[in-house]
Amino acid sequence: MTGTLDGLLKPAPPKHGELIFVSAPYSDPNPKVVDLRMTIFTAMMGLYASRGETVVSPLWFHYAVKLDPALASDWTFWKPYSESLLSRCARMRILRIPGWDVSTGVTGERAYAETFDIPVEFADPPSGD
Repeated sequence: MTGTLDGLLKPAPPKHGELIFVSAPYSDPNPKVVDLRMTIFTAMMGLYASRGETVVSPLWFHYAVKLDPALASDWTFWKPYSESLLSRCARMRILRIPGWDVSTGVTGERAYAETFDIPVEFADPPSGD
């Protein structure tokens, strides 16, 4: 991945200690797509942390345990975990990584946030220029 992270949207500064739920697409039949998504996700999470934002996401856990074939990787399995985590957050940030607009998980998390009046914001990945 080339380019810098300078071109990212800059959302409103968080209040100290405010949890921000970060959502991004994950699943794809092509493992290279999953790896690219996680590379972008990890870079953006690092940027947010370096700015002092307290960001959380089920993708950290989902990606870490993917090596255990006993755990499912679909939205049905992860929905309760994602909603529990999201319910504790002051806002949700959707990373517009390719596939975000058709992701079952992102769509489900956004619907949950909107149902419970959790503000939703969007952030774009680096352009790669």
